[in-house]
Formats: sequence, C-alpha cells, structure tokens
Amino acid sequence: MRRRHTLRLEQTERGGEAAMKLLWSSPNTAQRIIPAGQLFPAG
Repeated sequence: MRRRHTLRLEQTERGGEAAMKLLWSSPNTAQRIIPAGQLFPAG
C-alpha cells in the first residue's frame, strides 16, 4: 500500500566535504537508499 509521509531533511556544512544518505526500511525490507523516484516536493 502506498502512503504519503512528511519528510523534513536539514543539512549544515561547516567546511570540508559533506555526504548524506536517506534510507528506509520496514519489518519485511532491509535498510536501503530511498530511490529518487519515490520522492516528491511538497505542495
């Protein structure tokens, strides 16, 4: 079943290189990177 969930992600860089991963998991699914096609802007 597809459902929408609110997600707020904030990132601050204080110089140097930065990296970030956005992951999801469920009781039946191992943790993995969320595919870009599953993300939509609010509105």
